[in-house]
Amino acid sequence: MTKQIKEILRNGTIISDVQTESEKGFNRKKTVSSEDKIYYIEMINGEVVEFKELDQKKQNRLNRNKKVAYNFLQRDSGRETAEEIILSIDKYYLEKLEKCNIDLVKKYITDNYNNYKEKSFIAQEHSDINNRIL
Repeated sequence: MTKQIKEILRNGTIISDVQTESEKGFNRKKTVSSEDKIYYIEMINGEVVEFKELDQKKQNRLNRNKKVAYNFLQRDSGRETAEEIILSIDKYYLEKLEKCNIDLVKKYITDNYNNYKEKSFIAQEHSDINNRIL
């Protein structure tokens, strides 16, 4: 594993981490955000088999999901738990958000709920959301 990959895994924010087992062994696919870039890392038995920076279009899709999560956090900040916010995402919102990965939106809500409750913020720019919703 290169120094760059180790640094990204150590200091970056894990967006997704999918683990499976196959005849080749233990597979792991991670999407990691580091220094305003998003990387895809695939490993088999701990060895990196694929590493790439995601293109801007994929980064924009991930950022869109962060913005949706931020909107729910801001709108429902009075709710007692992240689960209550997630339950408030009813059929109406699911249809409206069809271009979003709703599971990723829920993950962002869950991962950022406590932080947002302690230090809520009003985003002045989209980069505020991208930098604060991990």
